[in-house]
Amino acid sequence: MSVRASAMQDRLRKIVHVTSVHRPFDVRIFEKQCKSLAADGLEVVLVATTDHDAERDGVSIVALKARRGRWSRMTLTAFEAFRHAWRQRGDVTQIHDPELLPWALILRMLGRTVVYDMHENVPKDILDKTWLPALLKRPVVWSMRVVERL
Repeated sequence: MSVRASAMQDRLRKIVHVTSVHRPFDVRIFEKQCKSLAADGLEVVLVATTDHDAERDGVSIVALKARRGRWSRMTLTAFEAFRHAWRQRGDVTQIHDPELLPWALILRMLGRTVVYDMHENVPKDILDKTWLPALLKRPVVWSMRVVERL
């Protein structure tokens, strides 16, 4: 274990990763982050959409119910992810999806440490979303920039 990892482990015991979009064994989240932290001796929980809770490579996986449709995922699944993240009581909660940002703000207001792992330029990507009406794109981009900064 590196000196840096050892110092981190002295302060942190449990890391909770939360995604409502990515599969539980996503290379970036599970392989590169969760497994590495678990190998350094931290308790790692991954909250993700899957059909059952599991344990793999030292990582506890907490299942989110799979839902059909973008709006259900962005609302119901995001709220369920927030509830699981709250119950896990991690020293750090790391979110991976923009629809979790409002819930991340609530976690922060409740005293939790939250990290947003931004995988892409979401405000720019919104302009390319064909499912979002053109009149809403600019206000949504502005809103997303504000929420990301918070």
